[in-house]
Amino acid sequence: MVLGASASGATVYAEPGPAVALNNAEAALAGAEAAEEASILGRLTRGVAAQLPRLRQARHLGACARAHGAC
Repeated sequence: MVLGASASGATVYAEPGPAVALNNAEAALAGAEAAEEASILGRLTRGVAAQLPRLRQARHLGACARAHGAC
């Protein structure tokens, strides 16, 4: 498969036929991997966001305990 040529046309850039299918498969897998990463990060973000009230309260109680010895 010809991928391109130099501006002068003296050089042609080609990819061996068997490599085309492998490169296409790799590209598809890379896309699926990126989609799965985005899905996992989204679930983690939603999980942390759901715990924000508890996290804020824990932060407040920790700051209060440091400032006053106990709350």
